[in-house]
Amino acid sequence: MSPSQSSANSNVSAALTKSMHDHWGLYLGEGIVLILLGLAAIIFPFIAGIVATVFLGWLFLIAGIVGPFRLHIQRAAGSGIWVVSAFGAGGFDGRHRIALEPASKSGRPT
Repeated sequence: MSPSQSSANSNVSAALTKSMHDHWGLYLGEGIVLILLGLAAIIFPFIAGIVATVFLGWLFLIAGIVGPFRLHIQRAAGSGIWVVSAFGAGGFDGRHRIALEPASKSGRPT
C-alpha cells in the first residue's frame, strides 16, 4: 500500500467516525425501527408475506421495464440487447402477476 492510499484510508476512517458520532441518534432510531418491524413480521407472518410479495413484485416489475431501455441506451451492449430484452419480456408476465395479485399468491390453490 502506498503512502497516499494509507492517507486516504485514514481520512475516510476519520470522516466515518465523525459522521457516526454526530448522527448516533439516527442510527439508534433506525435500529429500534428495524427491530420493531422484525418483531411485527414474526408476529404477523401472513401480512409480512404479502408486504414482501408486493414490494418484490413492484421491484421486479420496474426492473423488467427499465432494464431493456437502459440496455438500449448503452451503445456498448451491441446485439446482446435483444437476447436480454426477450428474457425480460418473458419474465414480465410472472412479475406483473406477483405485483398486481399478491393475495392470490399466498400458497393456497385457487
